Amino acid sequence: MTQSNRKLGKLILRDGLKLKIGELATYDKLQLLGIDSMRIDKINDNKYEINFAKNGSYEEFIEKNI
Repeated sequence: MTQSNRKLGKLILRDGLKLKIGELATYDKLQLLGIDSMRIDKINDNKYEINFAKNGSYEEFIEKNI
């Protein structure tokens, strides 16, 4: 795994989801946290954000974009 992948994993799993080392990010765990997906939002040409989406967001996205 590259250094940038380690940093991204730490950002998402440890800092964002507060998971311990070795703890899996299962769908059931995400549901308990009120999360069903992640988004990468473009703020401007040079800035992006990674955001967690609330339960039901994925289904709403699919319904709007089919």
